[in-house]
Formats: sequence, structure tokens, C-alpha cells
Amino acid sequence: MTNKGNKITLQFWSKSIENLGVFSCIMLGFWTSIGTAGATISTGCLYFCFVLSGNWRKKFRLLQHPIAILAILIFVWGLIGVLYSAGSWEESLNIALKYNKLLIIWCALYFINGNIKRFSWMLGALALGIILNLIAIYVNYFFIPRAWAISFTGGASWPAAQGHGQYALFTLIFAFSFLATTSIKIIDKKWRYIFFMIGALAMVSEIFLNSSRTGYVMEFFVLLFLLFQARKVLTMFGILSFIIVLFGGAYLLSPIFQQRVDIAVTNVAHYTEGKSNTTSVGYRLYFYETSYDILKKNPVDLIFGHGSGSYKTVTQHYFNQLSDKNPNFAYSNFPNPHNQYILFLFENGIIGLLLFLFFLYTLWRYATTLPIIWQDVIIISIIGMAVNMLFNSTFMDYPTSIIFVSITALFASYRPKITFQDLKIIQKATHKNYKL
Repeated sequence: MTNKGNKITLQFWSKSIENLGVFSCIMLGFWTSIGTAGATISTGCLYFCFVLSGNWRKKFRLLQHPIAILAILIFVWGLIGVLYSAGSWEESLNIALKYNKLLIIWCALYFINGNIKRFSWMLGALALGIILNLIAIYVNYFFIPRAWAISFTGGASWPAAQGHGQYALFTLIFAFSFLATTSIKIIDKKWRYIFFMIGALAMVSEIFLNSSRTGYVMEFFVLLFLLFQARKVLTMFGILSFIIVLFGGAYLLSPIFQQRVDIAVTNVAHYTEGKSNTTSVGYRLYFYETSYDILKKNPVDLIFGHGSGSYKTVTQHYFNQLSDKNPNFAYSNFPNPHNQYILFLFENGIIGLLLFLFFLYTLWRYATTLPIIWQDVIIISIIGMAVNMLFNSTFMDYPTSIIFVSITALFASYRPKITFQDLKIIQKATHKNYKL
């Protein structure tokens, strides 16, 4: 009787931990676009449940999933980079651990595990959070004084209730995903009209109301992708005309868009003329130039990089040795180059950069195995994230990177048992070429 009672108790706790893990996935989906604190707590709870839930044989089998194993390899390579880093031990470990969010993919595979009901709940929570942000930006801009603006975080960029960078990424994915559904004939026409309106409102909010220049560029590149995907001349002409009207109209009609573009142009002019490098654009241009100068001095370092968290130390050493300094420029060290690709190359070498690029490439391939309604979400998120990382060290920014990781984790869990071999077989059998 005692053994039977212990077995029942064990089953009860095991089921409770699993349910809490599923709930943590759902809450992470919601808090991803609402608040960093909530997302951090949800992630911690998710890790806690993952460790306590046991069943490690099943968990390790899930590492056959291409997305999961590559995510873990990126994280592990970052930890290895701590061992030979030119930076301090504390700083190096702190930077390397910022990639721990990639472990969410493994956790979601285990708890969502292809269960459509759990998948739908997490997807719904993610959509709900984004819709609340969409409502907030319109209410803030048109209906209430700026002093009373709705804000979900302390770093909100009015009129958005979030930071403009993260708002740009999740709104881009949301807008184009909804717009893409309008071409799926199996969806009732009435719903396609509704999805179009929601997608259009989201797109307009990003271009006309939000202040993220990176967001503008991301949206431009997604539209450019659509242009190159078009097979008919008339479709290409329509998309090209839309791009011109959208961005031209935004510059003429949106004070926020016009101001952000004009400031960027002024920043570039000041930098090229040697007047200042302390503006948003000026810093980035100087980060890129400095990184190039350091890397070309010793190409051998390109293989393994200078080690995780080394960027600040290495650039400070470079500035200390610099003799020909511009009196108008600032030469203080900085923790990252505001470019994720450069950061990977600089700290983790060609190995780290190629590993990450292969992760994105595999994610793209994996997306083509999903139902067409979900393919768009992944492809758009990849394009958006890829462009975002040209101007930001995005994985150093928790609020923005957690959006991409959460979406990746959610859709990776749709097919939890897929392998690299399965990817080859599916694509060979279907001869799929992605078309948005």
C-alpha cells in the first residue's frame, strides 16, 4: 500500500511539474511583448520545471531536432569562449550567459511537444500580448496626453508602450503574418478581410507611429523579399509602387518618421565630416570601423575570436595605443559593436559566426516543413531578426532577442521529433521552394 501511495504521489508531482512547465511556456509567450520582468520570471520557472521533470532520456532524444541542437551548440561555444577570453572572467561569463535564452527552445520542445492544444495556447498568449501593444500605441498617440501614456516597461518609447526596437520586431512579424494569411484560399473570405485590416493597422503603426529606424529598415527588407519572390511583372510593379508610396507617404505625413530619418542623415554627415561620433548612428559607424581595424591586425584571431565578453577590453586596449585621435571623437570603450554578426566574429570567431548562420539557415529550411499558415511567421521573423542584427547586438538585448527565441521555440515544438535527415527527405519529396 505504501509503495502504491508513493507511486501515486510521484505521478501527481510529476504531472504538476509538467503542467507548471506548460503554463510557463504560455506565460513566456504573453510576457515576451509585455514586460521583461514577467518574461524573466517565466523563463526561470520554465528552466526550474525542465530540470525537476526528469525523463532525461526523452529530453536528450529531443536534441536530434536540428534547431534545438544548434541552439545549444551556440550557447556551449559561447561558454567555451570564456576560457580564452581577453576580458575579465566575470564580464566574459556574464556575456556568455546572455545566450542561455537559447535553451528555451529545448524546454519548449519538451513541454509543448507537438501538442496542438498547448501550441495554440502559447501562440494565443503571444498574439494577445502583441495586440495589447498595438492598442496601446494607437491610444497613446491619438487619445490620451503623453504624460498619461500607457507604458508596459520603464524603457518605453512614446507612443509605443515598449522600447521602439522590440516593438518594431514583434509588430513586423505580427503584421506580415496576418497579411500573408489573406492569400490562403482555404480561409473564409470574411476572416481574410479581418486579418488584412489587423495586419495593415500593425504595419501602419510601425512605419507612421513607432520611432525605430531599424524597424523601418526591417519592414523595407521584408517588402524587398516579397518583390524578389514575385513571379509576375504586374505583381512586382505593385509591390514596388507600394514601397514607394508607403515610405514616401511616411516621410511626408509622419512627423516621427521624418524626424528619425533626418536625424540619421545628419548623424552620418557629422561622422563622415569628423565632427562627432557620439550620436546613435555615429557610434555604430565607429564601432564597425574600430572592429574592422582590430580584426585586420591579426587575422588568426578570426578563427576562434578574442573570447566571449572580450570586446570591451580589446577595444579599450586598441584606443590606448591609438596615436592619431580625432579631438571631436569620443574614445571610451564599449561592450559590443551594435552588430551581432561582428560580435560573433570578434568574440567567437568564424566558428561561432558560421554556427549561428547555419542555425538561421536550418531554421529557414525547417520552416518549409510546417503548414503554410505557419511558414510565414518563421520566415518573416528570420528576415526581421537578420536585418535587426545588422544594427544591433541583438542577443545582448534581452527584450528584443527573447521575442525571436520564443517564436522559434514555439514553432520548433510543432514538430518535436524532426531530424536533419527528415529535413532532407521532406524537402526532396515535396521539392518545396518557399513563397510568401
